[in-house]
Amino acid sequence: LDIGDVIWQRQVCTYMSFILQLKKMNMFIKNSSFFDKLKNKKIILCVNVKGYFRELEQKYHVLNRVAFVVDNYDRKQGYTECEEYRFPVYSFDYLNNINIDNYLILITSEYYEEVYRQVEGMFPDHINTTIYYYADARIHYYNYYRNLFKNKPLENKIIFCSGARKAYNIESGEFDDNSLALFEYMLENKLNTTYQLVWVVLNPEKYKQKYSKYENVSFLPYRWSESKDINERRTYYVNICLAKYFFFTQATDIATHRREGQIRVQLWHGQGIKSRALFTHDEYRYEYMTVMSEKYGDMHAEIFGLRKDQILVTGNPKQDWLYHPFDKGIFEVLEIPKADKYVFWLPTMRDSKAESFGDKTIYSDTGLTILESKQQLDRINKLLNGWNMVLIIKQHPFEKYDLRVANLYSNIVVLNNDMLSNRNININQLLGYADALISDYSSAAIDYMLLDRPIAFAIPDLDVYKSSRKLHFDNLDEWLPGIQITTESQFCDFIKEVRDGVDSGKKLRQNAFNKLGKWRDDNNCKRVLEALHII
Repeated sequence: LDIGDVIWQRQVCTYMSFILQLKKMNMFIKNSSFFDKLKNKKIILCVNVKGYFRELEQKYHVLNRVAFVVDNYDRKQGYTECEEYRFPVYSFDYLNNINIDNYLILITSEYYEEVYRQVEGMFPDHINTTIYYYADARIHYYNYYRNLFKNKPLENKIIFCSGARKAYNIESGEFDDNSLALFEYMLENKLNTTYQLVWVVLNPEKYKQKYSKYENVSFLPYRWSESKDINERRTYYVNICLAKYFFFTQATDIATHRREGQIRVQLWHGQGIKSRALFTHDEYRYEYMTVMSEKYGDMHAEIFGLRKDQILVTGNPKQDWLYHPFDKGIFEVLEIPKADKYVFWLPTMRDSKAESFGDKTIYSDTGLTILESKQQLDRINKLLNGWNMVLIIKQHPFEKYDLRVANLYSNIVVLNNDMLSNRNININQLLGYADALISDYSSAAIDYMLLDRPIAFAIPDLDVYKSSRKLHFDNLDEWLPGIQITTESQFCDFIKEVRDGVDSGKKLRQNAFNKLGKWRDDNNCKRVLEALHII
C-alpha cells in the first residue's frame, strides 16, 4: 500500500448518497497539485484539530491560505494557533455569512461523515458546492482495510477499549471501567470459548501475562494502526474490520466508521449529576449506549443526540463490582490500617490534565475543598483516631496536582491513580468496604447509591463549579442521594453519624434512587450481553 494523503470529495447531496460516494470516490494525492489547482480559493478548515493543521502545513504549506476554522464546540471557538499562524474559530452557522464559491471547504477530522452532515446542512439545496476531506495516515489505513475486507464475513470477535487512543497519557484509562467489568464477566462465564476477546491498549505487555491462561484473549497496541510494519498493521485491521462487536468507555476512535453488521456500544463512564465539557451530539457514532435507568436514558438520548431505540437500560457493568469487592487483603497492600469503619472521599476533578475540561483549580493548602488547611486535617485525623475510623481519599485520575496530604496522617489515607492502576484496581472494587461515601459531583456517588449506605456531598464550591461544568439538574437539592456538607463542622458531624450508625440521608437517598435507579443487584453485565444477544 502506497500511503498518500487522501482527500475525499463529494458534491453536496443527501447523507446516504455521500456515504456511497465516499466508498467509490477517493483520490490519492501525491503532491500539492490538488491545492495548486484551487490556488485562488481561501481555505475553510472544518473542526479545530491542531494535529491535522500541523500535518497539512508540513506536507502542503497551505495554512497561509486558511481564512478561518469552523467548530460547533463553544470551548474550541475564538482563536486557535498552529505553527506561526493564528485563525479565528466560528460555529458552523458562520458558513451562512459567506459566498461559498470563494472558498475551499476542507474537513479536518477523523469523524468526516459526521462533520459532513453538519456542514452540508448549512447550505440550501440549490447551492452546489464541493466539500473535501483530508485523511491522516491512520484514517487512510482504516479506510483502505475496511474496503479490502468488505466482502469477508464478520467473525465472533469482540473489541474492547477504555478511554481515548492517547488516554490523556494516563495509562490506567486504557484498561478499566465498564469495559473491563464486562470483559472480566465474560471470562468468568467462559464466553471466551465462543468469542475472541481483543483489547486495544497502549501497552499490551502490561496485561498479557495476567490473562495468558485464557484462550482467545489478545491485546493490540494502538500504534499498530499506523505502523510501517505491514504485518503489524494488517493484524490490527483484521481485528478491527472483522469484529462483530465493539465496547468502549468514552472515545469511539477505534471504530470511527463501521462495516455493515458491526455493532458499536458506548458503555460510557457512568451516570452522575455533572455534565462534561464536550459532548458529541450524533446518533451515527455508535449503535447503542447503556444506562442505569429510564431517566438517565432520556437524558443521555438528548445529550448525545441518540434515538430512543439506541438506549439500553441495563445498568452499568462496573456497578456489579460493588457487590464483589476485592479480597480485603488488598487493604494491607495499599497500606490502609485496620479500623472499625471506613469512610471514602472521592473528590471529582477540579484542575484537569486535559485542557478541554476547563475545571476550576482549588487554591488551598491541601488541594481539597472544605478541609483546606493542614490544621483542619489535624483535627479530623484526631477524631478518626479516637473513633478507630479511617478516611480514604481517592484522587480523580485526571487531576493535575497530587493532593498535598499524602502520608501525613495516621487515619487519613490518600490513594492516587497510579497506586490503583498498577494493581488493576477500580475504585468500585473497593467501595464495597465503604461504610459511607463523601462525594461531590462524581458519578461514583450514583453507583454507590445502589448499596443503600450513607452518602454526603461536599459541595462548598457549587456556584463556582456550575460556572465551569454544567450540571444535569438545576434544582440539585431534589436529586442528590444524600446530605450536603459545606463546612468542617458538618464534615465532622457526618463522620460522627457514621460512627454511631445514624443515617440522616436515607430518605434523600431513597427518593433519588426512585428517580434515577432501577436495579440493586449484580446482573448488569448479564443484562448488557443479553440485550445484544451475545448470550
